[in-house]
Amino acid sequence: MNGLLYKFLRWCPGASGLLLRQKLYPRLFGSCGSGLLCGRFVDVVHPERITLGSNVIINDYVRLSAASVNGRESYITLDNNVFIGVGCILQAQGQSITIKVGASLGSYCLVTAETSSVTIGTSTLLAAYGSIGVPVDLEGMVEVSMVGDQERRHISPTVIGDGCWLGVRAEISAGVLIEDGCIVGAHADVRSDLPSNVVAIGRPATILRARQTRPNELETA
Repeated sequence: MNGLLYKFLRWCPGASGLLLRQKLYPRLFGSCGSGLLCGRFVDVVHPERITLGSNVIINDYVRLSAASVNGRESYITLDNNVFIGVGCILQAQGQSITIKVGASLGSYCLVTAETSSVTIGTSTLLAAYGSIGVPVDLEGMVEVSMVGDQERRHISPTVIGDGCWLGVRAEISAGVLIEDGCIVGAHADVRSDLPSNVVAIGRPATILRARQTRPNELETA
């Protein structure tokens, strides 16, 4: 896409701008399904390595970056019906970010894939100002190898399972596995794995209790 056209579309306000971006922005990306809604002032770095499903919503001031690092290519995949809130940053730096069907990121969230890939599961909700994948030293999870004279750090993939709820300003460190159905409280700092269907709170986060699920109201006695 022509640079001047991209700058115009990035700025263009109102319903006309929304419609123009819906029609023309799919040409930017490596692959894009139907029904894209994209707000104003969205920054895209290496869009050819970004894949969007159908009915993806990307709000104003979002940054999607799939930049290469030390020769390692980065990829971002947003599956069908993914919602990205205002001011979010998805920053893949030599790793991949995958957000699965129906997942939702609230405003001003940060998802970074620098030392490990990041996967956010189906229908998982991350509330505003949350962060996922920020590198920290995690005992027993970090492996160090030498490539020439350079030190390279490897940790397990960062994975948030399906149907999780992560509260406001929750922080999920790189290399952490949160299994399906977990609830993470507001301001929690998760630095170790969580099993499925638990409620975790605190800094650092600890398990408060098992998550209570409602019985199937359609089930007959």
